Amino acid sequence: MNTNDSDEGSVAYSLTCTVATLPPVYSSAPAPLGATIPLYTSVGIATSTTLAVNNVGPAAAGGLTIATSGLSPPLSVSPASVGTPGIARGATQTLTITCLPSTAGATVETLVVTSNDPSAPPARYGIRCAALAPEFAAVPVPGSTITLNAPRGGNATASIRIDNPTLAAGTLQVDASGLSGLLSIAPPSAAIPPPNVPPSIAYAPAPGGTVTLTNGAASIAASSNLDGSGTFAPATTTVSNCAIAGAGVAAFDAPSLVPSPIAFEGVTLGSGVIALSCARGAASASATLTCDETRGAAPATQRQWPLVCPSL
Repeated sequence: MNTNDSDEGSVAYSLTCTVATLPPVYSSAPAPLGATIPLYTSVGIATSTTLAVNNVGPAAAGGLTIATSGLSPPLSVSPASVGTPGIARGATQTLTITCLPSTAGATVETLVVTSNDPSAPPARYGIRCAALAPEFAAVPVPGSTITLNAPRGGNATASIRIDNPTLAAGTLQVDASGLSGLLSIAPPSAAIPPPNVPPSIAYAPAPGGTVTLTNGAASIAASSNLDGSGTFAPATTTVSNCAIAGAGVAAFDAPSLVPSPIAFEGVTLGSGVIALSCARGAASASATLTCDETRGAAPATQRQWPLVCPSL
């Protein structure tokens, strides 16, 4: 800095600019203090579900660190903690909750997640794990007499239809015995899984509801309605192929699915998030988000949401 002071002439100052880091903000899907998260399985068979933890803090927010407690065998969670640098602003950490029961019956515990979000108390989630027994159902019913009329030197056959009708139960093991001589049965044993039913999905907000990307970001939460059964692809509903189109599409970033694809198997309660972001400008922008929802082998159903990126 120059002056007309004959004694000083020019003077200098050292300047330091400190950019404050804002605190992170804890969010999750499913939300804490909601309905108890159920897990269904059979004795000795592990099943799992997920909890998505998000850092939804402002642009200058620091990393979100978390630590878990409250679960004991047969329940566990992985990872048990996330340390420094933590979950970045706008990012998601998926926690996997697993149940591996050694005995039949139900276990109910509370998962507690603490974080460095100064405004959030420890988040609590009720977890219930039920080890279900399969159910034997047969036609003709047990106790019936099955008559086989065979000509001399010929054969006669009859059949018994056995089902395991209990949704979300374990595999029914069947072993046949007691026949000898002229009588036999095939196969002598069978493993009958429960029926495969892909679950339906609940979205928040529901399809058709407008999603406003306040501060340039928003998300759509997806969860299972727990009306499915079975395992693997025939019992799985997925959300995938999300895309944004419309007049204001240039303002929006490509949608991000966590996990990708979002998938719900049988009666296991998982969680998923469709993360959205946009670049706000002098004028607001509008577009439409479209995602494919596929239940088992059925054709995909399109789910849509109007999007709004507000002006600055």
